[in-house]
Order: sequence, then structure tokens, then C-alpha cells
Amino acid sequence: MKLIYFLPVVIVLVGGFLYSKKKMKEMADNYANVKDFSQEHPNVARVYIFGKQGIKDEAIHLHKINGETFINYEKPNLTEVHQGEKWQMIMMEQNKKNYIGFYALPGEHTMNISYINSRPGVIYKSVSEYTDKIDFDFAVEENKKYLLSFDTDINKFIFEEVTDI
Repeated sequence: MKLIYFLPVVIVLVGGFLYSKKKMKEMADNYANVKDFSQEHPNVARVYIFGKQGIKDEAIHLHKINGETFINYEKPNLTEVHQGEKWQMIMMEQNKKNYIGFYALPGEHTMNISYINSRPGVIYKSVSEYTDKIDFDFAVEENKKYLLSFDTDINKFIFEEVTDI
């Protein structure tokens, strides 16, 4: 009788273990692809996207690079490595902050981006403000790091070279 209760628990645990092992292997394979891209193109630039989580959340949504989809925000899958002809998505953790970004080959590119911020509301649970999608042209040079952020005072995207992230 006790076996009837024990068996479903064992099946669920084994299934969960096998599923998580499969996902970890997919992520490891994808990470290997990221290394391959940067090794194939040692002169790539790194572009990081600023985001902040806390009482007031801020995020820049990068929809397309050079006309190729970066992330489908309606159904995101961050375990995949998204890449195009001249760019590839990267994720990293630095100083306990998560950055999402991409490698880009030197030259001129176009991003389709939007900005959203959310804060706690008084009447509603949260209040969100966002910008419409815009095309943002930018140029990167070999082996440099860049940060894409949004200045809320002037309502503009800022793309600048950084030395340390």
C-alpha cells in the first residue's frame, strides 16, 4: 500500500532530475558556441545593456539587430544562444549584477530598441512607463566595450564606450 504513494514521488523526482540535466547540457553547449564565436572573431566588440531591478525596475528591450530578431519578448528563451550574421548574444555576471549584451563585429549596426520602467503604484499594483520601439544606429570598434543605457531626464538612449563593467 505504501508503495502506491512512494512510486509517483520517485517518478517525479527522477523526471525532474533528468529534465534539469538536459537543460544544463543545452546551456553548456550554447556557452561553447559563444566561445566559438569570440574565438573565430577575436576582434569583436562587447555591447552590454543596462538594466536595474529593485523597487523601480528598468529595462531596455533589444528587439532586433541589423533586422534579425534578438529576443522574442513575448516568449523569451534565454537558454538559447541568439546570433546573427554579424553579432551574437552574450550573458555575464559581474559584481553580482547580471548583464545581457552581445558581441558585435566592428562596423556600423542598427538596433531596434525600447525602454520600460516599472514602479510601485498607489492605486494600482505597479505603474509602467515605456517608449515606442525606435531604430538606433551605432558603430563599434575592435576589442572595445560599450554600454547601452537610457537617460530618463532627457528621454534618450545613451551608447558609450566603457573601460570597466
